Amino acid sequence: QGQRVVYALRDPSVFRLIVSLRDVAESQLDSMQSLLDVRPADEFAAGHIPQAINIPIEQLPEKLAQLTAEPTLIVYCRGPYCMWSQQALDQLQQHSIQAKHLAEGYPEWQQLRYAL
Repeated sequence: QGQRVVYALRDPSVFRLIVSLRDVAESQLDSMQSLLDVRPADEFAAGHIPQAINIPIEQLPEKLAQLTAEPTLIVYCRGPYCMWSQQALDQLQQHSIQAKHLAEGYPEWQQLRYAL
């Protein structure tokens, strides 16, 4: 009993704090990291996280040679249940390219960013 704690974001000030923290985190994305969006080009064109580059998952194998081990790539796609970012992460790591998976995707980022 009592192994989990569940919090609800009922107060707007808590939500604003989370958005502020996300803004700070985004501003700290430095030259040692780059965002890689693996969604189709039309989805990327419709909206993406600022400073992200787009290489659709089906084009990634042919573009791997253009990527370098530095900076670390932060990979994202449609959301936490989208398998494309995990596929991309696996391919990148197999080619010794530093990469991490963003837990959320563009829809979650957009929802949190513009909900205020």
